[in-house]
Amino acid sequence: IDTVKVTAENKGRLFEALDASIGFGQGRALVYIPGHRAGERVFSAELYCSTCQAAYPEPDEHLFSFNSPKGACPDCNGFGDVQVPDPQLIFDFERSLAEGAAKPLTTPAFRRFNTALLKFAYKYGIDTGVPVKNLSPEHIHMLVNGHGRSAGMGGLFRWLKRKQYKVQARVMYSRYVSYRPCTTCGGARLNPLARAFKINGRSITDFLDLSIGRAYEFIEEFKTDSGRYKGKISPQVIEDIDSRLDFLVRSGIPYIQLNRSTFT
Repeated sequence: IDTVKVTAENKGRLFEALDASIGFGQGRALVYIPGHRAGERVFSAELYCSTCQAAYPEPDEHLFSFNSPKGACPDCNGFGDVQVPDPQLIFDFERSLAEGAAKPLTTPAFRRFNTALLKFAYKYGIDTGVPVKNLSPEHIHMLVNGHGRSAGMGGLFRWLKRKQYKVQARVMYSRYVSYRPCTTCGGARLNPLARAFKINGRSITDFLDLSIGRAYEFIEEFKTDSGRYKGKISPQVIEDIDSRLDFLVRSGIPYIQLNRSTFT
């Protein structure tokens, strides 16, 4: 758009060139700087990382809440854990597959799934004549989750999950699954973007992992050295957090973690 020498006299012209570049570049401007080791620099009017070339939305209170679709982990929907088929609930470990060890497949309605499971076991060399307790963990994992293009019992559970609008399917599915920490968020319940924002080296997840006493110390330290965040974080928010943590510390429970479940 323009070639400008950076001087005090060209300040207005430089601003006009950048403004036009950002307008034509949909929020970004590419600047060539002679003699600079990078040669070119990308400037953005939004939150943008020139290294990974990713743009991020402006943060707001909804981004840091797992009760909001904007902040919740996309895989566990903000619950922190997910339902997965549990071998301990699925199999009678004292029986063999040939004797009907797969509990969900013992009814006439699911006989075809049982036949498919036995064929799957035969294909991958899994012994159907010994009690399930004698099978290796790898073989049990294959039976539950499938292997390669073969679904194993995973096909049944995916089918039940799709049919959860029916009461019978929902009840049967819940009978053979248990909760495990979400592998995407590690139980933090927030999406990667929410966890990427940090204050003094700690994300909101890191902060919630602290005990009440340590969190109170962190806030107190932040209050004495918050110059770099001036104008970016509301002082009232910090005061509200500080007063609540102070009350909990004076109540004699500084050892409890902030993310501790309410039923424990």
